Amino acid sequence: MQRHQEIRKVAPELFVRAMFGGFANQFGWLFFAFGMVFFWAFFTSVSFDDIFYFTGELQKARGVVEKVEDTSAEENDVRVQRIIFSFPSPDSKPTAESAPGQKPDVIVAQCYETGTSRKRGSKVEIEYSPTNPQKARIVGTRRGIFQIWVLFLVAIFPVVGIGFIFFGVRRGLYIRRLLQNSLLTYGVLVGKEPTNTRINHQTVMKLTFSFTTQDGRAANAIARTHEYEHLVDEAEEPILYNPYAPKEACLLDDIPGRPDLMKTTV
Repeated sequence: MQRHQEIRKVAPELFVRAMFGGFANQFGWLFFAFGMVFFWAFFTSVSFDDIFYFTGELQKARGVVEKVEDTSAEENDVRVQRIIFSFPSPDSKPTAESAPGQKPDVIVAQCYETGTSRKRGSKVEIEYSPTNPQKARIVGTRRGIFQIWVLFLVAIFPVVGIGFIFFGVRRGLYIRRLLQNSLLTYGVLVGKEPTNTRINHQTVMKLTFSFTTQDGRAANAIARTHEYEHLVDEAEEPILYNPYAPKEACLLDDIPGRPDLMKTTV
């Protein structure tokens, strides 16, 4: 058996599996897609008006509650209510020339509050930006169904997914580089120890394999996985390594798809 073989030809689909296969990529894309569903659902339920229109000096006015209705949303198991209210428009005030009994124009707006005790017809204090009175709210309420901080909470899920995708793609690039410029050899298991990581209730193991390079140098290849049976089922395991930097090495059976590169060598 030839101990060191140069990889001459690699099928294009193997590059694709290396880049997008493996646990990190699969879990990352699943978690990212799952998280984005919730993120966009909450994104449409918050209002950035609370940031853009209520951070500077605000105008106050007296208003009246026109309607209170339940939404389908809950916060800490308490129903969120939509409050529709009205108040006199600051741009339309009665003057001395106004007809008797004429009322100023009113602005009708809405806001949200969790577990509100406000009733139709109750008097409330309104606050609004001088530049846009239409963006008004009752003092102590919010313009969106949920508060903006909820977005940061649900954003954790797609961010975690992106993190796994990043590490998966980085490992894919590493494997692709080895596939393009490597030698195939064989190594033996010299170390096996548990890590602090668990996947599907299984401990991720760190496996160390020792091999000798073509020019006689001793080197190691390390694999971390919770499914390692296929990495220890032979007395010697095939290993890819960079002949110019033997620290760059990986087990052939640890590559997504577990390719049989022996068929592609000359």
